[in-house]
Amino acid sequence: MLFALFAADFTDYQLGHFYDTWEVTEQALRPVADAVVRFASGTGVLVGPDLLATNHHVREAVGTHTVVVHGAEVRRVELLASDPEHDVALYRVHGEALPHVTLREAPVAVGEAVAVVGYPATPEVKTSFGAVLADALVINGVDSIEYSAQTWWGSSGSAVVDTEGRLVALHWGWDADGESHGRLLGVPTQHIASLIQTTQNP
Repeated sequence: MLFALFAADFTDYQLGHFYDTWEVTEQALRPVADAVVRFASGTGVLVGPDLLATNHHVREAVGTHTVVVHGAEVRRVELLASDPEHDVALYRVHGEALPHVTLREAPVAVGEAVAVVGYPATPEVKTSFGAVLADALVINGVDSIEYSAQTWWGSSGSAVVDTEGRLVALHWGWDADGESHGRLLGVPTQHIASLIQTTQNP
């Protein structure tokens, strides 16, 4: 893993590097860093005050009842719904309301700047920057967008956000060969929204 030693934003960053929260000068990304949590295996992002989204394959690793780390706090979570076809899972978080991100409804555009915020096998939240490379892909059966940035083991479920800090995708993997070459894959937020709707209208 490569860790940078200088500040960064959407227009001034080094592709392939992770940045600590204090190194990121984009104010829109500070709330995103507050809205991500760390599973024992993977990352999750709050999409409501007590609603946590991550990948179905993270859910398979951690189970239906587990804990997440939010800053210095440990929270209990329980599975609400899971969608293996689109690799999305939703958990209910116990305790007081937490900061959360907004789901973007408009589709992404190729060339649009994005950031990935999560826990790439570290106890601290990290951010990497890149751009959308492709939209409306189906990789290994999963609807996906493709983007450049940097991730690592533990990044599954990380928040992929636009320049306003809105969630555009949930990071799920690397390229079609299962390798990271700066071409990363995320589940579009429409599938998160659909799963949330099923929990509200069972």
